[in-house]
Amino acid sequence: MNQRPRIKIKPQPFDTIIELLAWVTFLLLWLLTILYYNSLPDKIPTHFNASGYADGYGSKSTFFILPVIGTLIFALLTILNKYPHIFNYSVNITEENAYRQYSNGTRLVRYIKFSVECTFLLIVWSIVQSARGKSDGLGVWQLPIILSMNLLPTIYFAVKSYRLK
Repeated sequence: MNQRPRIKIKPQPFDTIIELLAWVTFLLLWLLTILYYNSLPDKIPTHFNASGYADGYGSKSTFFILPVIGTLIFALLTILNKYPHIFNYSVNITEENAYRQYSNGTRLVRYIKFSVECTFLLIVWSIVQSARGKSDGLGVWQLPIILSMNLLPTIYFAVKSYRLK
Protein backbone atom coordinates (compact mmCIF):
# COMPACT_ATOMS: atom_id res chain seq x y z
CA MET A 1 0.00 0.00 0.00
CA ASN A 2 2.91 2.36 0.62
CA GLN A 3 3.87 2.01 -3.05
CA ARG A 4 0.49 3.13 -4.36
CA PRO A 5 0.41 6.39 -6.31
CA ARG A 6 -1.19 9.32 -4.53
CA ILE A 7 -3.26 11.22 -7.04
CA LYS A 8 -6.14 13.64 -6.70
CA ILE A 9 -9.36 12.38 -8.26
CA LYS A 10 -11.44 15.01 -10.00
CA PRO A 11 -15.14 14.23 -9.45
CA GLN A 12 -17.16 13.59 -12.59
CA PRO A 13 -20.69 15.08 -12.94
CA PHE A 14 -22.26 11.83 -11.67
CA ASP A 15 -20.02 11.97 -8.58
CA THR A 16 -21.15 15.53 -7.92
CA ILE A 17 -24.79 14.45 -8.17
CA ILE A 18 -24.28 11.59 -5.71
CA GLU A 19 -22.43 13.91 -3.32
CA LEU A 20 -25.20 16.50 -3.57
CA LEU A 21 -27.87 13.86 -2.93
CA ALA A 22 -25.92 12.67 0.11
CA TRP A 23 -25.80 16.23 1.48
CA VAL A 24 -29.52 16.77 0.85
CA THR A 25 -30.38 13.49 2.55
CA PHE A 26 -28.09 14.32 5.48
CA LEU A 27 -29.76 17.72 5.93
CA LEU A 28 -33.24 16.18 5.62
CA LEU A 29 -32.33 13.67 8.33
CA TRP A 30 -31.56 16.50 10.75
CA LEU A 31 -34.48 18.63 9.61
CA LEU A 32 -36.94 15.78 10.12
CA THR A 33 -35.47 15.00 13.54
CA ILE A 34 -35.66 18.60 14.72
CA LEU A 35 -39.13 19.27 13.26
CA TYR A 36 -40.79 16.21 14.78
CA TYR A 37 -38.97 15.91 18.11
CA ASN A 38 -41.39 18.08 20.13
CA SER A 39 -44.46 16.34 18.72
CA LEU A 40 -43.28 12.86 19.73
CA PRO A 41 -44.64 11.12 22.81
CA ASP A 42 -42.26 10.54 25.74
CA LYS A 43 -41.90 6.86 24.77
CA ILE A 44 -40.98 6.04 21.16
CA PRO A 45 -40.05 2.87 19.24
CA THR A 46 -36.30 2.32 19.36
CA HIS A 47 -36.02 -1.09 17.71
CA PHE A 48 -37.89 -2.98 15.03
CA ASN A 49 -37.85 -6.76 14.48
CA ALA A 50 -37.23 -8.47 11.13
CA SER A 51 -40.96 -8.24 10.33
CA GLY A 52 -40.81 -4.47 10.75
CA TYR A 53 -42.78 -4.23 13.99
CA ALA A 54 -41.57 -2.20 16.95
CA ASP A 55 -40.27 -4.50 19.68
CA GLY A 56 -38.27 -2.02 21.75
CA TYR A 57 -39.22 1.33 23.23
CA GLY A 58 -37.31 4.10 24.94
CA SER A 59 -37.20 7.76 25.81
CA LYS A 60 -37.77 10.23 23.00
CA SER A 61 -34.28 11.63 23.69
CA THR A 62 -32.97 8.49 21.94
CA PHE A 63 -34.50 9.91 18.75
CA PHE A 64 -31.24 11.84 18.22
CA ILE A 65 -29.07 8.71 18.16
CA LEU A 66 -29.59 7.99 14.44
CA PRO A 67 -28.84 11.53 13.22
CA VAL A 68 -25.73 11.66 15.43
CA ILE A 69 -24.50 8.30 14.11
CA GLY A 70 -25.42 9.43 10.58
CA THR A 71 -23.36 12.58 11.09
CA LEU A 72 -20.33 10.61 12.29
CA ILE A 73 -20.52 8.20 9.37
CA PHE A 74 -21.06 11.06 6.92
CA ALA A 75 -18.01 12.93 8.26
CA LEU A 76 -15.78 9.84 8.33
CA LEU A 77 -16.70 8.81 4.78
CA THR A 78 -16.20 12.37 3.54
CA ILE A 79 -12.69 12.44 5.05
CA LEU A 80 -11.89 8.89 3.92
CA ASN A 81 -12.83 9.75 0.34
CA LYS A 82 -9.90 12.19 0.18
CA TYR A 83 -7.44 9.28 0.50
CA PRO A 84 -8.38 6.65 -2.11
CA HIS A 85 -4.86 5.21 -2.03
CA ILE A 86 -5.62 3.68 1.40
CA PHE A 87 -8.80 1.87 0.26
CA ASN A 88 -8.86 -1.91 0.09
CA TYR A 89 -8.88 -2.96 -3.57
CA SER A 90 -9.39 -6.43 -5.04
CA VAL A 91 -6.71 -5.78 -7.66
CA ASN A 92 -3.12 -4.60 -7.53
CA ILE A 93 -2.92 -0.81 -7.91
CA THR A 94 -0.38 0.38 -10.47
CA GLU A 95 0.42 3.72 -12.09
CA GLU A 96 -1.60 2.60 -15.12
CA ASN A 97 -4.83 1.66 -13.31
CA ALA A 98 -4.69 3.95 -10.26
CA TYR A 99 -6.90 6.72 -11.63
CA ARG A 100 -9.61 4.28 -12.81
CA GLN A 101 -9.53 2.30 -9.56
CA TYR A 102 -9.50 5.38 -7.34
CA SER A 103 -12.36 6.96 -9.32
CA ASN A 104 -14.40 3.79 -8.91
CA GLY A 105 -13.51 3.55 -5.21
CA THR A 106 -14.39 7.16 -4.41
CA ARG A 107 -17.69 6.80 -6.27
CA LEU A 108 -18.49 3.73 -4.19
CA VAL A 109 -17.75 5.61 -0.95
CA ARG A 110 -19.96 8.49 -2.10
CA TYR A 111 -22.77 6.08 -2.87
CA ILE A 112 -22.37 4.33 0.50
CA LYS A 113 -22.54 7.71 2.21
CA PHE A 114 -25.76 8.49 0.36
CA SER A 115 -27.33 5.08 1.02
CA VAL A 116 -26.48 5.18 4.75
CA GLU A 117 -28.10 8.59 5.09
CA CYS A 118 -31.16 7.35 3.15
CA THR A 119 -31.38 4.35 5.46
CA PHE A 120 -31.26 6.53 8.58
CA LEU A 121 -33.77 8.96 7.07
CA LEU A 122 -36.16 6.10 6.33
CA ILE A 123 -35.83 4.70 9.86
CA VAL A 124 -36.32 8.13 11.48
CA TRP A 125 -39.43 8.69 9.35
CA SER A 126 -40.72 5.25 10.38
CA ILE A 127 -40.11 6.02 14.05
CA VAL A 128 -42.06 9.27 13.68
CA GLN A 129 -44.96 7.54 11.94
CA SER A 130 -45.02 4.67 14.42
CA ALA A 131 -44.72 6.92 17.50
CA ARG A 132 -47.60 9.08 16.25
CA GLY A 133 -49.78 6.00 15.66
CA LYS A 134 -49.84 6.36 11.87
CA SER A 135 -48.14 3.01 11.19
CA ASP A 136 -47.35 -0.28 12.91
CA GLY A 137 -43.62 -0.05 12.22
CA LEU A 138 -41.22 -0.26 9.34
CA GLY A 139 -43.36 -2.48 7.16
CA VAL A 140 -42.26 -5.60 5.34
CA TRP A 141 -40.97 -3.69 2.30
CA GLN A 142 -38.32 -1.59 4.08
CA LEU A 143 -35.83 -4.35 4.96
CA PRO A 144 -35.53 -5.62 1.36
CA ILE A 145 -35.25 -2.03 0.09
CA ILE A 146 -32.55 -1.13 2.62
CA LEU A 147 -30.59 -4.31 1.92
CA SER A 148 -30.86 -3.86 -1.85
CA MET A 149 -29.93 -0.20 -1.67
CA ASN A 150 -26.78 -1.02 0.29
CA LEU A 151 -25.65 -4.39 -1.10
CA LEU A 152 -26.36 -4.31 -4.84
CA PRO A 153 -24.28 -1.19 -5.59
CA THR A 154 -21.42 -2.57 -3.49
CA ILE A 155 -21.44 -5.74 -5.59
CA TYR A 156 -21.67 -3.65 -8.77
CA PHE A 157 -18.67 -1.48 -7.83
CA ALA A 158 -16.64 -4.54 -6.76
CA VAL A 159 -17.26 -6.23 -10.13
CA LYS A 160 -16.46 -2.97 -11.93
CA SER A 161 -13.19 -2.68 -9.98
CA TYR A 162 -12.19 -6.17 -11.04
CA ARG A 163 -12.99 -5.38 -14.68
CA LEU A 164 -11.00 -2.12 -14.55
CA LYS A 165 -7.78 -3.84 -13.54
